[in-house]
Amino acid sequence: MIKKDKRKGFRAGYKKLGPIGRFLVMFTIIAFVVPVIIAFIIFGLQTKYGASKTIQKQAQKDREEKHQEVMKGIEEINEKLFPTKHENMINAEIEKKLYKDSAYSAVERAAELESRGVKAASGIIDELRKRGASSTLLTVLEIDRDINKDNLNRDGLIERDREIAAVAYLIGDFDKSDAELDHILNLLPDDMKALNERGFLYLLRGEMNQAEQYFRQVLDLAKEQQKGEPLIVALNNLAVIYKMRGNLDLAEEMNMLSLEIAQKYGYREIVASNYSNLGLIYQTRGDLAKAEQLHQKSLEIAEKLDQQEIVASQYTNLGIIYKKRGDLPEAETMHMKALEIDKELGRLEGMASDYSNLGLIYMTQGQFDKAEQMILKSLEIAEKQDLKGIMATQYGNLGLIHQYRGDLDKADQMFKKSLEIAENLGLKETIADQYGNLGSIYIARNDFGKAEELLKKSLEINESLDRSEGIANQYGNMGKVYRGRGDLKKAEEMFLKALEICEKRGYLEGIANAYISLGGVYGQQGDVKKGREYMEKAIKLYKQIGMMHMAEKFQKLLDKLSKG
Repeated sequence: MIKKDKRKGFRAGYKKLGPIGRFLVMFTIIAFVVPVIIAFIIFGLQTKYGASKTIQKQAQKDREEKHQEVMKGIEEINEKLFPTKHENMINAEIEKKLYKDSAYSAVERAAELESRGVKAASGIIDELRKRGASSTLLTVLEIDRDINKDNLNRDGLIERDREIAAVAYLIGDFDKSDAELDHILNLLPDDMKALNERGFLYLLRGEMNQAEQYFRQVLDLAKEQQKGEPLIVALNNLAVIYKMRGNLDLAEEMNMLSLEIAQKYGYREIVASNYSNLGLIYQTRGDLAKAEQLHQKSLEIAEKLDQQEIVASQYTNLGIIYKKRGDLPEAETMHMKALEIDKELGRLEGMASDYSNLGLIYMTQGQFDKAEQMILKSLEIAEKQDLKGIMATQYGNLGLIHQYRGDLDKADQMFKKSLEIAENLGLKETIADQYGNLGSIYIARNDFGKAEELLKKSLEINESLDRSEGIANQYGNMGKVYRGRGDLKKAEEMFLKALEICEKRGYLEGIANAYISLGGVYGQQGDVKKGREYMEKAIKLYKQIGMMHMAEKFQKLLDKLSKG
């Protein structure tokens, strides 16, 4: 009797299938049912957890886009960090050699911090786009450095200190910059970059002896370690010191050594800059031909490198040379070219100098209203940007305009205002100019004792600086003092000294002025023919230069004397 299997359902049916049937059922389940189940499981997991992962991915994508956005602005921001606000004597290319890398690194770090969502850095890139380096950037860098300093090795700390020192320098906080350099030198006493930067700070403060000490230390280290770049920086800064002291020979030696090394290492921008600095030395000496040659060399290199800032500076230097030669149209062309470039670059300091130089040309031509307009434009920029050296120059130039117009009190006020700033900054050339200008005011007031005292001060400074044009001007003014006292022989001696320098250097305006002064002396001495001869030579030169107001003034005087 067969026993009946009473089991029901899937398991009963499965047992009844036999081995082959059961195999086919299992195959079907594995092949089709299990994948469906797995799919449902995956779907469920995605439904429960997928949203947060998507959010995370989107957040990461947003951070990356933000990072790219802020990084795009870095180049734009970096362009705003320079040029410097300091006197043109302080070489802009050397300043960039000192601070450029650290300043740019600081901006990149700020961009990175903002892109990571660091609260202190929020909005920093927009601020930098608008304002360039700022105290906010300085604060962000300090916070980041202090938070991470326990995890930084010596090199990491020095890198952060360099960035902070560079930004502090750029915003004018020299004490803060110096304190950061102190941190670096405590960690690494022979760090040539920090030594150069500290010397540079002393140089800007006018503390020449301390600055020289640091640059000399770099010279010794750089020579020993055969490091070209820090050696070039030190040599250029020493050249500035010696030029400011009036030691042009030693300044030239430093620039020549720097030029040689820059050529060896292929630093073409520094080569161009050195040619320019050497040109300025020869310009001060009055060797206009040599100065022009050097500035042309600098211009040629700068144009090839597309260094428009250096190009503009060389147009300016060439314009000054052409003015001294009496070629006012060509001088104006050069300054207009410089102004066009400086406007494109947004170089406010350059624009202030350009307007000033154009003002001097118009003043020489007797266009005093137009000259005043240019000088006031220059002064407005200088006051807004706190360019004190340029402010001093423009107050002096305004004084000259008031003097030409006959307002001696206003001229006196401007000259003294210029002198005060120049003395605070230690600007010897401007100090010498204002002593000379004030001396000419006292000559006009017939106070020859006070005039002589001021003119001798100016002459002494000009001689110490080897400024041939300034020396010639003060010999001319001293001649007017002696003529005012009735000492015609001594007056003639002074005017002849002035004439000799101007003829040797090719200063056409100075030659014309000396001719006029000598013509007056010879006339007073009773040699009317010789006096007329010199006045006619002066009038001819004034016309050649384009100083028609002077030519007309003395032609009228000559005509009056002829009728008399």
